[in-house]
Amino acid sequence: MNPAIGYAALALLAGLLIPVMARLNGTLSTTVGNVGWPALIVTGGAFVGGLVFVAAQRSAPPAALAGQPVYYWFGGLIMAFYVISITWLVPRFGTGPSIMCVVVAQLIAAAAIDQFGLFGAPARPMNAGRAIGLVLLLVGVFLAARPPRA
Repeated sequence: MNPAIGYAALALLAGLLIPVMARLNGTLSTTVGNVGWPALIVTGGAFVGGLVFVAAQRSAPPAALAGQPVYYWFGGLIMAFYVISITWLVPRFGTGPSIMCVVVAQLIAAAAIDQFGLFGAPARPMNAGRAIGLVLLLVGVFLAARPPRA
């Protein structure tokens, strides 16, 4: 079997679960009247899940962790920002529009990371096909995220 099929399936599953997480957090924040606690619950759950995953691998921390660029350590802060932001946005802006705006930003950032080989990624320059695909995705997200007409 082509490994790309498994990779795509895992990415699709992760993508399917992101709006579920956003909605659960948004509803919990509305119920408890606070954005911070639901965000802490999610990031705490992610920490525990990561610990279980690492423990299941039964491997010591790689020595190479110490020599990495400082900006590689910002992923956790970025995740916390995302979780807090989406937890606050979903009850106010809606699950669909919130996630769709996130997707637009992800597409733009991913294209820039690939184009310029940022953060250690191999450069994958933009070509006409990728540019057209990106524009079509952006137009689709814009159309889907628009509020319905009254």
